[in-house]
Amino acid sequence: MLKKFWNWLWVDNDRCMNCEFLRDLLEQERRNNKSLLDSLLAINQPSEPRTEVEQKEFKPITSHVPFRVRQQMLEQEDRVKAAILKDKAEENLTEELESKLGIENAS
Repeated sequence: MLKKFWNWLWVDNDRCMNCEFLRDLLEQERRNNKSLLDSLLAINQPSEPRTEVEQKEFKPITSHVPFRVRQQMLEQEDRVKAAILKDKAEENLTEELESKLGIENAS
């Protein structure tokens, strides 16, 4: 009987108050951990659903082309541009001479 009284007086009363406090504290910590976990998981999830990326034709990267090859490419482009300018100059010269001589263009 004395043992029951002792348990009721000290152990039961303290345990109940402590248990309630510890349960509340544990529940609060669980809520904090859940909210932290949810926020961390939300960072990794995309906010909008992904759409398919359009396939585009990409130009080759020429920044890594050796200087000699790039130089040859530029020289070839310059030759083509010079030939076009030369043809235009000849056409203009021909038209100018024809207009001075009074000859109409047959074509």
